[in-house]
Amino acid sequence: NWILPSFDDWKTILIRNSRPGATVNGTPGCLFAKTKIGETKGVMICPDNVTLDNAPQISIWNNDTVIYYNPLSLEDWQIFDNAGFVFLPTPGIAFNGQICYVGEEANYWSSTISNDTVGCLMFNKAFIATGRGSVASNNFGFAVRLIQVR
Repeated sequence: NWILPSFDDWKTILIRNSRPGATVNGTPGCLFAKTKIGETKGVMICPDNVTLDNAPQISIWNNDTVIYYNPLSLEDWQIFDNAGFVFLPTPGIAFNGQICYVGEEANYWSSTISNDTVGCLMFNKAFIATGRGSVASNNFGFAVRLIQVR
C-alpha cells in the first residue's frame, strides 16, 4: 500500500519526542537530517525503532535551522536506504508557470484538505517546517511524495 502522508504525518516526522526515531551509531532519537547525496540536497527521514550500527557519519541530527547538509556518497546512502530511511530531495517549486529554487527548496503536499487549504512539508537550507497552501490558487505547484506502508 502507498499513501500520501497527512498533515499530521508530516508534523510527526519533525517533532521531537513525538516518535522514537532511529538509533544510528549509538545516537538514539534520530528523526531527520539535512543531507546531500552526491550533488542532490534534501532531507533524510529516519524510520522508527531501527538500529543502524557502522553507518556513514552524520554530524547533525534533528536540527531544522542549521545551514548545513551532511554529505553522503551514493554508496553511503544505500546503507541508509536498505535500513528503511527515506530521502526527500529539493525539487524546487512551481510558481506562475516557472520552476524556481531547484536544488534549494522543497514543498511536499499532504493529503489533508481543510477550509480551502492543504497541509504541506516545506524545507530549504534555513528551515524545515509544516504549513498550509491554498487550494484556490493555481500559481503554486508542490511535489508529491508517496510513502509505502508496510
